[in-house]
Amino acid sequence: MEKQLEEELGVSRTVVREALRQLETQKLITLDSRSGPKVAVLSRNDVGALYDVRAALEGMAARLAADHATEIEVRKLYRLLEEFRNKGNADDTEGLISVKDEFYSMIIDIGDNEVLDDLLENVQSRIALLRSYTLGVPGRVQRSFEELSGVVEAIEAHDAELAERRSREHVNAAKSVALTRFAS
Repeated sequence: MEKQLEEELGVSRTVVREALRQLETQKLITLDSRSGPKVAVLSRNDVGALYDVRAALEGMAARLAADHATEIEVRKLYRLLEEFRNKGNADDTEGLISVKDEFYSMIIDIGDNEVLDDLLENVQSRIALLRSYTLGVPGRVQRSFEELSGVVEAIEAHDAELAERRSREHVNAAKSVALTRFAS
């Protein structure tokens, strides 16, 4: 497998091995000396735990954003929300995820906490596959839009406690949807 990746990507074995180790560290793959790398499988407990951590981290990000947001930054968040709604109306799941990533990045940037950014990036990479699933559930995009609008309204009002609570509620709603996948 490493040899094939080297050839396809045009990089050295060292680069391939380091990339695989990084993916393993992030728990995105498992490495088996006999069969090679395999995509990691999340259990129901893993999913619940990841969403719990995501809720705490995104709640903190929203709290910090409420403390620091400027009028210009709030307007940009509203523009991203409108773009999110437009992508949802067009059934553009890839576009939805891209805009949502930009939205969360903006909130984190406003709060100006690099450690939080790093931690959320790791959690988001592990949840990435579930995001398509949750956004594909009928009505979820509209509910997501309404939830995120509430977060931005709280940020605009500089109400840190409300911003954190609404952000957590949004993530917990996504968690409920994601866990339905593991119900059976």
